[in-house]
Amino acid sequence: TCRILVGILFIFSGFIKANDPLGFSYKLDEYFGVFGIERFFPDPASVYVSMIICVFEIFVGAALLLGVFKYFTAWMLLAMIIFFSFLTFYSAYFHKVTDCGCFGDAIHLKPWQSFGKDMALLVLIIPIFINRRHINHLFSLRSARTIAISVMLASLLFTMHAYYYLPMIDFRPYADGNDIAKMMIIPPGSLKDSIVMTFIYENKKTGEKTQLTMDSLSHMDSIARASLEQNYTFKDRKDE
Repeated sequence: TCRILVGILFIFSGFIKANDPLGFSYKLDEYFGVFGIERFFPDPASVYVSMIICVFEIFVGAALLLGVFKYFTAWMLLAMIIFFSFLTFYSAYFHKVTDCGCFGDAIHLKPWQSFGKDMALLVLIIPIFINRRHINHLFSLRSARTIAISVMLASLLFTMHAYYYLPMIDFRPYADGNDIAKMMIIPPGSLKDSIVMTFIYENKKTGEKTQLTMDSLSHMDSIARASLEQNYTFKDRKDE
């Protein structure tokens, strides 16, 4: 059961990202920026890294299901899930990347949801790693290896096609055929975006701080504004 669930999930995750490798590269750029290594991946290096990750995920998932390259597959699964768990935990705890991009634009997960997903995968992968020597191939060893390598090559071609000719399955809001004008209409009764700017001033004599909103400042008369400038010093602004 663990083998089937992990294999299918890795293939699905890799396929969704392979469907839009350019979009996934934007997510990689976010992570590179967070860790300050973006200079090592100048454009279009992040796109190539994106393609490699997508193809590798699909290959590992297929190899697991087929039961080939079992030691390599088990070690790669464990290494990847530990690495991904670190990334998702770091993003969730420090509020760095709001969407891991695990499933591209098809399924959006919040940071803690992504971390929870990786923890569930870790629980499934540990038994696979422990029992890696007992993994049996579905077909003859030669046939299973041939299928796994064929899947890898097919996923590479699919990823390259998606990069050069746009996603074959477009999950983005502005997909071909969508009426963008209609999609921009706000549904009745929905909560609209709003912003409140609060300006903090400090009394020059007493040090007492006063908070004034943009609305209150805009309605001040000239006398009140002059008094504010004379007796208070601007300290900070908060946006909510």
